[in-house]
Amino acid sequence: MTLLSDVSKFDVSDVAFSITAPIVVTPTVRLIEPGTNVREVRVGQSVTVSWDTTGTYRQHWRFDFGKTQTGPWTTLPGLSNVLDSAARRGQFVGGIVFRPADETETGYVRMVLLSDTTKTDINDQPIKIVAPAPVKVDSVLRGEITSNVHLSNTKIYGLDGYVYVNSGAVLVI
Repeated sequence: MTLLSDVSKFDVSDVAFSITAPIVVTPTVRLIEPGTNVREVRVGQSVTVSWDTTGTYRQHWRFDFGKTQTGPWTTLPGLSNVLDSAARRGQFVGGIVFRPADETETGYVRMVLLSDTTKTDINDQPIKIVAPAPVKVDSVLRGEITSNVHLSNTKIYGLDGYVYVNSGAVLVI
């Protein structure tokens, strides 16, 4: 072996050896949730996204939603540039909140590596996204609450805009 900066410096090996090319890890991805254990979700419910990757540490991912395995795909809000890091490694707690327009019997989430969009995965089983029918409310709270108010567990309450509980007033739920 010769030192490139000084060809007079060299070392002869005492045993036979070979020089091999470095091992290149091909990036892989497997989307675990939703779709494995989480198979039905209500509109408005937070859903944790879980995945397993190889060779993608500190790279960025995008998460899309579609109603078939082949799309069309829509990027999920807040999930267009997710860093695969030690802090988040393989999980984004509460990362997806489905909207009423997402209601379907066959929902799919797709995970895409931003630096190589050929590296993708979708959930193995479809997820059902349910939008329950609106409920008729018994009473509506609105504006400022200026005195003590006690809510009953036998009634359904609605909120009309922002509701404030003023200093000195108590809202008991």
